Amino acid sequence: MRILAGAFVLLPCLLNGASAQLPKANIFVGYSYLSAEIPNAGSRQNLNGWEGSLEGKILPFIGLVADGSGHYGTTQFFVCPAPPTPGCSSGVNGNFHTALFGPRVSASFAGVRPFAHVLIGQVF
Repeated sequence: MRILAGAFVLLPCLLNGASAQLPKANIFVGYSYLSAEIPNAGSRQNLNGWEGSLEGKILPFIGLVADGSGHYGTTQFFVCPAPPTPGCSSGVNGNFHTALFGPRVSASFAGVRPFAHVLIGQVF
């Protein structure tokens, strides 16, 4: 029992020292809403999804960023020749994914940390 109690007391001290050895990083995960005007659809089309970003610091002001997103939903579009008539629209389930990578530069000014980044990637 003493060994177990000693481990619980010692473990936070060891983890605190180990966390100082890890590089600084930023993580973001959130909801994303995509809305676009599609030609010949007659209205805006909307997709709901997620967005995630991970930044690993190389230097205090330079980091590498990996950003990804996924959007899902049903869009309506016209499948008959112009001009469209009522009942000519059809629903299509859609998926839209992106994967982006690149450098980020940031600096701290009075508690505010603005940043600039250039990301390149692929749409799936």
